[in-house]
Amino acid sequence: MSNDEQRVQVLIPVVQGLSQIQRQLIILTAAIKILRKRIAEGTANFLVKVKAHLGEPANEGANILADKAILGPKVGKE
Repeated sequence: MSNDEQRVQVLIPVVQGLSQIQRQLIILTAAIKILRKRIAEGTANFLVKVKAHLGEPANEGANILADKAILGPKVGKE
């Protein structure tokens, strides 16, 4: 198991007890940290608006998997 996978396993019980807005804040904070690091390194960064999955039939499965990923390690084992 990689270090990133180990970190995810440690965080799963923590995020399960959080509200959706709290989980989103964690994700946004991590993304900003990564973006700041890339900017400091001189890496070009582009932000692109992507249409939300909600209401898009082809993407509803992606939403379900994303929610399951937040709630536990059983994604892809069903």
